[in-house]
Amino acid sequence: MRHARVVVVIVAMVFGGTACSRFAPVPERPVDWRVSSLAVTPTTDLAAQLATAQGRPARGKFSLRFYQRLRAHPVVASLAEVDVWELRDHPRRYDIITIGPVTISRYRAQARKDLLDQLVVTERLTADQANVLLNWALTGGVIWVEFGVTIQGHEWVNRDTRTLPPQPDLAGFTIFGLPTHTVTFDAKRTGRFTFEPAVVRIGNESKHPATADVKSLQLVQSDFQTAFVVLDGAPEEVLVSDGTRVYATVVPFGKGRIVSTVPFDQWAVETDGEKYRINLVEWLGGYPIPVFDPKLDVERSKD
Repeated sequence: MRHARVVVVIVAMVFGGTACSRFAPVPERPVDWRVSSLAVTPTTDLAAQLATAQGRPARGKFSLRFYQRLRAHPVVASLAEVDVWELRDHPRRYDIITIGPVTISRYRAQARKDLLDQLVVTERLTADQANVLLNWALTGGVIWVEFGVTIQGHEWVNRDTRTLPPQPDLAGFTIFGLPTHTVTFDAKRTGRFTFEPAVVRIGNESKHPATADVKSLQLVQSDFQTAFVVLDGAPEEVLVSDGTRVYATVVPFGKGRIVSTVPFDQWAVETDGEKYRINLVEWLGGYPIPVFDPKLDVERSKD
């Protein structure tokens, strides 16, 4: 089999090109989905962080030697950049498709709350296009989701209430019909209407093969508050956990997978955010987890 290429929908990851997928078949999960109306704004930041068109990270804290040893070379795009009809005719054109968070001013809580409902509004997908996207995932796509509802500082200041932030209603939210739970992060409040970023350090206790060597992760909460939705997963599907709190999972979805994670900081030298991303991409491609050699890989300036 030719070297597989990785694809993610972030929502986002899938291996493609003209090569056949390296994903092992997994049991399908029933998905009950009908279009309703919600609003979300995917960003292109996540795709830029995952990889360039040449399969190299747009930036990275390790040496060039380390990146050259990697075997998975994903073609990454945000959903906003993808012609969804191409997924029907050329499903392996993309390896990773991503979808990011939405601000609370663009979020509308409704009785039907699924990620696809959001995309119908923000990406103006028709019901047929939404089903093309769904089928692409079921037939081998990997969906990488970093979806959350963000409250920005000015949105909080402009509220009538001065005691509590507006709370997005994420109860019952699903990703492609699969249940989720919410993980919330708050910035540091320095005054009545002023805030500064909060740095949250998370110790990883998961023994998942893709993340067993990832010990410490960091999240920087720059906005007033963000509520991320993370897919519920069986113990063997948990990528990152700290005590009873689960911050990332990877679950089978037809012949593909859905990665659901909070956006860990990948640039901090003292934490494993970049290794986390690399490990997961390699594991999804069916390759061994790369060994980190600090003597060669810590400083790119040595190249």
